Amino acid sequence: MQPVPAARAATGSGAQQTLRHIGSCAGVALTIEIAAASASTADTTSVVALREQ
Repeated sequence: MQPVPAARAATGSGAQQTLRHIGSCAGVALTIEIAAASASTADTTSVVALREQ
């Protein structure tokens, strides 16, 4: 990668910040999806265990 010329520093900074925010949002969405999948699996297991009693 080459540094951005001084005349386009704002554009480079804006692009970097945009990609940073997109990455953060994707990380949060993935974490929520994993947590939701784990919770639904745990809930299903609990319901099955209660039915068997």
